[in-house]
Amino acid sequence: MNPNKTIKEFFEGEKQYTIPVYQRAYSWDEKQWNDFLEDLLEATKGDNHYFFGNVLLEKTDENKTNGIDIIDGQQRITTIIIFARALINALEQKAKNQRLDEEKSNEEFLRYIKEDFLIYRSKPKLQAVEYDRDYFKDVIIQNDNNKHNPQTPSQERIKKAKEFFTKELEKRGSQEILALFKALENAEILSVPFTNKKDSVLMFELQNNRGKDLTNLEKLKSYLAYQIYTYCDKETAETKLREITDIFKEIYRLINAIKNNEDSILNWFNISKFGFEYRENDNEKNYKKEYKRATETKSNEEKIAWIENYVKELKNAFVNFKEFEGSKSVYKDYLLYLNVWEIYPFILKAYRIFKGEQELEQVFKALEIIALRDKLVRTRADLASRLNSVLKNFNSVESLILGLQKICSDEWRYWSDGNFSNGLINIYKENDKKSLPTY
Repeated sequence: MNPNKTIKEFFEGEKQYTIPVYQRAYSWDEKQWNDFLEDLLEATKGDNHYFFGNVLLEKTDENKTNGIDIIDGQQRITTIIIFARALINALEQKAKNQRLDEEKSNEEFLRYIKEDFLIYRSKPKLQAVEYDRDYFKDVIIQNDNNKHNPQTPSQERIKKAKEFFTKELEKRGSQEILALFKALENAEILSVPFTNKKDSVLMFELQNNRGKDLTNLEKLKSYLAYQIYTYCDKETAETKLREITDIFKEIYRLINAIKNNEDSILNWFNISKFGFEYRENDNEKNYKKEYKRATETKSNEEKIAWIENYVKELKNAFVNFKEFEGSKSVYKDYLLYLNVWEIYPFILKAYRIFKGEQELEQVFKALEIIALRDKLVRTRADLASRLNSVLKNFNSVESLILGLQKICSDEWRYWSDGNFSNGLINIYKENDKKSLPTY
């Protein structure tokens, strides 16, 4: 592969690019879309070609010269394809009343753009990450807006990106749209090839500080993919990665149905497993450390089994948090209203321990006491560190209640009855001796 290409050369012919399963899904939003469009508009005003930057690529099969994975640069490449779809739609409308090209008929000219940027001989130019692939193909490649409703945050962004570019291009005349197309065709890109899957996954991890930041959930997924490629042969690695990708697909669908963000739930889940010493952004105190600690003396098969079990438990945490948010418990309502984050790891652990609603209700009721005290007392004391032993010893409703009673006792002082009473008095004063808020 020649590393220096125009965008036209990058896509033309039978080339087909794929975003591999360990990659992040589409994450760009209006700021990045607007920057993309502004850069292209700027390129139409001068003789210099716009430079899209570097793209890291891996040939997926030595016997198939046209199959290529995108290791880094997938956000830009995906946006180019979405923009091309919106541009083609805009030109199709213009073609009803005027000629677009001096040499080609309108039909031939539009077919030429579609074959270069969208689909060639029934092969899409870009296959999105697996759990968004069908949606991307239908909405962007096939231009069918009615076949799917967005099921994941990334699918919602794909839809909105298409709408954004469609709206922007509707404002412009044919000549300006054609100038944008020429600027896109002639823009330059530097493609850097890789041939080793393990190195490709590692390079993705090393590149994750570029562009829009990866979420912690995306960083976790790429780290686990690297471990799988490290400790499995190629065939087994592909099978295991597909299985884990299917689980992450379910997680991304659950994210749309949960009010809290994905990284918060990931953090609370890990704290529920490993304790309040856990730090998501510290490699000496996060899942990397826990994985190494649990598996450093284990066989390769046991390392992979740890990953599989961890990912299944993580998915269950998202399922359980959705159930918690949908619970009819009045104490659940109180907990969400108070929104003391330190209680959420207890809730996720409770769902792992208990199956019955009665026990969960008792847990919610006990947690509401410490959450309300923490809100009213307003101490600077660190609640998380005090709750650490309670969380680790939590294996029954009784153990939870006993642990929380100690936190609320005079021995610990901060959340004691006396300080709680003072907190209530202060609330009355702050509200001019009127009734307490609805809670």
